[in-house]
Amino acid sequence: MPSAIVVGAGPAGVLTSVYLAQLGYAVDVFERREEPSQAQASSQHSYPMVLANRATVCIAEAGLQPACCTEPTARPCCGHYSLGKLRGGGDPKSLGPEMVTWVVDRVGLAADLLAEACRVYPDRIRFHFNAALTELDLAARRVVFSLAQPNGGSTSTQEVCGYDLLVGADGASSGVRAAMAAQLPPERFSAELLYQSVVVYRTFHGLPRTRPAAPGPDASAAPERPVPVPVEELVPGIGEHLPKQHLYWYDNRTGPLVTFWINEAGQLDGLVSKVTDWSASALSSLIRSVHPAIPPYLVDGIVEQVCPKQPSAEASSAAPESAPAGGGSRFGCVVRCRPFHAAEEGVVLVGDAAHPVTGHLGQGANMALESARALAAALRRFGPGRQAEALAAYSAERAADTAACQHLEMSMAAFVLPPVYRPGGGKAGKAGAKGGPEEGGAGAAEGAAGSAPFSLGFRLYAAWLIMGSMMVGLAGHKLAPAAFPLPIWLMAATRDSRLRYSVILQRARLMAGGLVLAGGAAAVASVALAVRWWRR
Repeated sequence: MPSAIVVGAGPAGVLTSVYLAQLGYAVDVFERREEPSQAQASSQHSYPMVLANRATVCIAEAGLQPACCTEPTARPCCGHYSLGKLRGGGDPKSLGPEMVTWVVDRVGLAADLLAEACRVYPDRIRFHFNAALTELDLAARRVVFSLAQPNGGSTSTQEVCGYDLLVGADGASSGVRAAMAAQLPPERFSAELLYQSVVVYRTFHGLPRTRPAAPGPDASAAPERPVPVPVEELVPGIGEHLPKQHLYWYDNRTGPLVTFWINEAGQLDGLVSKVTDWSASALSSLIRSVHPAIPPYLVDGIVEQVCPKQPSAEASSAAPESAPAGGGSRFGCVVRCRPFHAAEEGVVLVGDAAHPVTGHLGQGANMALESARALAAALRRFGPGRQAEALAAYSAERAADTAACQHLEMSMAAFVLPPVYRPGGGKAGKAGAKGGPEEGGAGAAEGAAGSAPFSLGFRLYAAWLIMGSMMVGLAGHKLAPAAFPLPIWLMAATRDSRLRYSVILQRARLMAGGLVLAGGAAAVASVALAVRWWRR
């Protein structure tokens, strides 16, 4: 039986391990964090994700039924609230299965996929948590992990040699990718940093959905008849909403962005981003002035959690170099890898390790799970003994699609972010197997990664691409709703598993170009009519 090592037990890593077990591999999965669980979703670093049809199809084909995106334990998303108004409400299935989405959180999705993997392949997949990658020798097919005790006790090491396949599914700061960049010549593997987001987000958890409103000045007078007690709430009727039935967005181009969702306990979790001053007084004033619809009690709860007191010297020194100053996390980066594999060494990248993206288009999880399925499909198509050819086919198949999605991500970032947010660019340098930030590396600190803004030309191109496809899609939704099921065409297209990202990019360019041609033709016709009228 061939053996496979999967580094990373996030959604992409777990799904990949299941597909490999289907193909007859004995799989060991190593994850540097502790074992995820639903109970940890509100206490660990977690954030909301919208799983589209292109992701759930990949999960279903693996024979998994995770509770967070399977009925009756979960319910599809019934639209999002933007600035307090419901957008796209109603029965999500009425638009067809391709438009159904599920609101999940990253830790909860990983926990549910893990439970399903253990149910389906209890003897073929072994999971090792608190196991950090410390050494990786690609040529020798030797990998070493540091195993830590969950209670903070002593550590040990585990060495694995002679594996048949090593899968790097360890996220945007991939140690496997860093080892490939360090140990392989540039003509065999390269990783180019295209965009480093400098937008920081911080999370909050467990806030009440509603609260009785403060009594008025004459509340002491006894009413003649009982009256309903008024309540403060984020949106009307939120007390009746089901967990993860909706997302609640409060956004502004210059900030802040405040996102809420209802967790399994019926409380509000969420995140805050697009903020430059994280002091309590400044953030409270900013949210109250820009988003007055957010109830004051929620603003106070958010500020209390995301604006902690000054960290201790020990905590500051323990923070990683790439972490934002003052805490929080960034919305990732875009790294272009060429290719995704090294056939002679039996190593391949999937998910954010292969094609990291930011949250501007919301396709990270969807694209990662598609890559897990694509890798399995290539291995199945070529069969035993032809693994090298299968890895090459996987890289070739996914290259155009992932590059197109990354292009759309950067276009969306250039379109929605003001020039004050400065992405970086450059080559992802060679780093050790630990994936730590080094000079010029993809994990470099903010000072090196956030120095160059998008060019004016690219911003104009992004505005043409996004606005053009959006306007044509809106017109199509009015005239032919069957072909354009959502007002925002790009949102509908990225949900549909039948459309490849490369096709979506091509169609977006055609739509935007067609709009320009139509506008130019209309302008020429108007000028011609004006000249004709003038000559009269």
